[in-house]
Amino acid sequence: MKLLLLIKKNLVLSILISMGFGVVLGYYYDLSFLKQTILPLTFLLVYPTMITLNYGSLKEKPQKKLAISVLIINFFVIPSLAYLIGILFFNDQIYIRLALLLISLFPTSGMSLSWTSMAKGNFTEAVKLVIISLFLGSLLSGIYVELLLGESIQISLSTTFTNISIVIFIPMILGFLTKKLLILKYSEVVFNSSLKQKIPMFSLVALLAIIFVAISQKSSLLINNPSLLLEFAIPLILFYGVTLLITHIVGKKFFNYEDRIALVSTTFVRNLSLALAIAIKSLSEEGMIAALFLALAYVIQVQFIANYIKLQIKNKTLES
Repeated sequence: MKLLLLIKKNLVLSILISMGFGVVLGYYYDLSFLKQTILPLTFLLVYPTMITLNYGSLKEKPQKKLAISVLIINFFVIPSLAYLIGILFFNDQIYIRLALLLISLFPTSGMSLSWTSMAKGNFTEAVKLVIISLFLGSLLSGIYVELLLGESIQISLSTTFTNISIVIFIPMILGFLTKKLLILKYSEVVFNSSLKQKIPMFSLVALLAIIFVAISQKSSLLINNPSLLLEFAIPLILFYGVTLLITHIVGKKFFNYEDRIALVSTTFVRNLSLALAIAIKSLSEEGMIAALFLALAYVIQVQFIANYIKLQIKNKTLES
């Protein structure tokens, strides 16, 4: 558990180390056999986070104005931005455009709640928005991919929905059942006070393993084309920079501090684990290069939101 805590506290460094090992070992050794581990690792990436979801929050009505703002940003503004950046930077790289689109279609994650809590935002509303956005993102993503990239990419709508079922809905059902069993065995108090914080950390191991495997399959490409990292980083920085600017302006103009933090956390923070899982499951070999793009997204996203939250906490303290 100490190792998991260390990884969580140093996620960016851990991802960079995993990428580094993937490049070096993949270049000198034939690690193609590791492709067989992608599917079980994908399941292990998603399943732990599904155990801790508060499904009961779906019964509660969220604040109407806040919910509408979040849904418009998550399912219109951000996908539109991703689509435009994809055309601008990756017009001839359809699989990277898909990876960018997947980032935009899977909003929120457990990290959204962590950042909301850290900044003393409206945690109750953030929980509701996370669940609602996750469900809508899962249902709408296949339709978006078909509408925006269907003519260019060889993935049918039925294939996309099948992959989403494998990667999201099956782990979600099993997560729900697992949560019920754990509460029966340990009580709801123990689950909420202890297990709920520990279980999602096991996803980090799967995340690092997937990044290692995916990068190891494309190590020669990276070593022969080191500029690829910069080529991916610039549009990602633009995507996250514009997204954060939009969400902050909307939050500042229409909401108080607590609701603004909830809005920014549940829109800016993307569920990169689901995007990574869907990309690899849908694209097979091409998914490996998409994984590099998504690994960089982890690094950039964490830096943006961490600095933003620190600034908001500092400003709130000064105002008080």
